[in-house]
Amino acid sequence: MSFTNLYKPKPPPAPVSTEPTDEPYDINFAYPLNLDILQTPKIKLVPFIPSIHAVPFYAAATKTHETMRYIPFHFTKLDDFLVNVVGPFQASPDFLLLTILDKLKLDQGAEEKDCIAGVIGYLGMSIMRRSVELGPVIVLPEYQRTHVSTHAIGAAMRYILEVPAQGGLGWRRVQWTANTSNAASVRSAERMGMKVEAAAMRWSFCLQEEKEGIVVPAERGGGKGRHSALLAVCWDDWENGIRDHVTKLIARER
Repeated sequence: MSFTNLYKPKPPPAPVSTEPTDEPYDINFAYPLNLDILQTPKIKLVPFIPSIHAVPFYAAATKTHETMRYIPFHFTKLDDFLVNVVGPFQASPDFLLLTILDKLKLDQGAEEKDCIAGVIGYLGMSIMRRSVELGPVIVLPEYQRTHVSTHAIGAAMRYILEVPAQGGLGWRRVQWTANTSNAASVRSAERMGMKVEAAAMRWSFCLQEEKEGIVVPAERGGGKGRHSALLAVCWDDWENGIRDHVTKLIARER
């Protein structure tokens, strides 16, 4: 028996520029994107475009430690966010980072850069499994404890779980993972109808040294790690009450 291994690592993502350009930004996304379903009366989700969204989002998100506390990466400057989040999302056709925009401000004539309420993403979309993870979900301080989280998560769920005739992908599963120390994130998912499938998936994520976490020996890569809660909502949950639950939550929080 003989074999070979021709694997070559992919080159790192190209540097992300925040400079304005006349060229449209390539989101490099493998699936049809229906922006009509990715909105509610108060917010809309649009692709994260670095030249418009990166600087104002990062400035607002880093005003307080708590906003980025449970994000796995440590940011000391805008470039850290571009390298660790924006670049990898754009490089993978199964990932998509979306900006949450405040439609009320937009309707009043405000510029898009001044209407950013947060970001939400799709991680590891799989046509083979017809499933996806939501994340990161970051709501800026100004919009916390408002309608924004409910509306953004609800719109993101609809795009995945509604059938194509209703503007969605017709997939089968949306999942959510949260640091087991982040009770607020677990509550947010449960509020949207997701069910806990695992209270603690141990050592599910590597963390940088600067982040809160559990120290790992050097021979296992060093740095820190975390345990994660796993929650999910599936297509049959959606059709048997969760769709109506989400619709009512959005209507109530107008």
